[in-house]
Amino acid sequence: MTTQEKQLRILNFLFGDFDNNFHSTVFVGCLNRDGAMREMKYPIRNVLKIADLNFAGSCDYYVTANSLKCNRPRHSDQLFGLHNICIDIDLHNSDGFLNQKIFDDLKFFIVHDLELPLPNVFVRTGRGVQLWWHFTETSSKLLFMYQSCVQLIINRLNDIISAVDTLSGFNIDTMASRNVVGYFRLPFTFNTKSRTMATAEFLTEEVYNLVELFEGYCYDVHSIAHSSVVATSLQIQPHPQIGSKQYISLVRKRKKFLEDYCANRDYNIVGSRDLVMFLYCATVYNLVGVNYVMLAMQQLNSRFTSPLRQSHLDSIYNYVVSKGGLRFTNTKFLDYLPFLTDTERISYNTAKTTNATRDAVRKKTKEERNRRILELATQGMTSEQIAENVNCSVITVKRFLKSQNFSRSDRLREQILNMRNQGMTIIEITNKTNLTKRHIYQLLENNNH
Repeated sequence: MTTQEKQLRILNFLFGDFDNNFHSTVFVGCLNRDGAMREMKYPIRNVLKIADLNFAGSCDYYVTANSLKCNRPRHSDQLFGLHNICIDIDLHNSDGFLNQKIFDDLKFFIVHDLELPLPNVFVRTGRGVQLWWHFTETSSKLLFMYQSCVQLIINRLNDIISAVDTLSGFNIDTMASRNVVGYFRLPFTFNTKSRTMATAEFLTEEVYNLVELFEGYCYDVHSIAHSSVVATSLQIQPHPQIGSKQYISLVRKRKKFLEDYCANRDYNIVGSRDLVMFLYCATVYNLVGVNYVMLAMQQLNSRFTSPLRQSHLDSIYNYVVSKGGLRFTNTKFLDYLPFLTDTERISYNTAKTTNATRDAVRKKTKEERNRRILELATQGMTSEQIAENVNCSVITVKRFLKSQNFSRSDRLREQILNMRNQGMTIIEITNKTNLTKRHIYQLLENNNH
């Protein structure tokens, strides 16, 4: 496969599955040796033409991970569609031979980490790594979900890097990774600083769904039933089914903490507005009547130096309300805030909410869910079917099966062999399993090897 064909395959995966009628643009940046950046705009319908560029070896080429409105400047206010998450990791090490092993080590720990969603594309830029997660095109109104996933992926990657001595040379460029309209090195183009080609490889070609990724990775959804009582004011009125007074006290502290977080920055929080408003909405929902959540959001939003659009507030509000309320652990709550200082983290000092009876029930429920997942997977159900059956996300199902080293092909092969030993014909097996004859023969052939 030629370099152009490899690049075309990458572009087709990252951008080629979107509706050609969308009026959105992907930017390509060309940085010459004088430091001047030339920007080129490619409508989504023509994005594969990027591979036809005459790439000069004296320039560096970059591409945006997401799309912007047509013929508009490359600015976050002009964001149109969310397509990919890209995390930029630099390597501060000049030893080429050693670098190769370090890159392999990083990939090994990323692939085998049970908490981290598996990246689709692993790019070696020459002076570091870029990890791409691709999902079906999503409206920019769900930016709070995107930012949440980016932040928690960064946190998890930092945990991996800090836990493994051989990875100490890696450093995540958090500002670049959080920039939703930022540039990332275009795979299979020349890096003029390292004098090497940026190569890329697929780790998985599964296309994610941003909402499922957000729900499966960022938190466990705990639905909270609405109170039939409508609040008459914005004073604290806890829903009767939320839980203990201890939890209500915790939520009160979180509400004040978020308000102080904004005030301490003079309400200039452009880089974290969506995340703060999402947490604020989920927090206020647990304290006041549902009809007053939007009013509280609008009051805080009006203080921002650059307020969110009402359509963004509506998206956050509708999501939280559709889930019947959300609960977060203290760690998750703090991890959502990307610019939190150590002093703020310490001062948070939340109330303890340990409840042995509740925790035991949750543990038992989780164990029963996992047992059911394994049972249904053994029966041949897909991850999507299992998720619907046990009422959890597809990501949760896949992560659990991965932790159990579950192999569908091994289970199917075992079932087919049992059926053959019972005297069943290939036709009978086909009718019972809904597998094709070719698939059955392949499984039996692999067993012979």
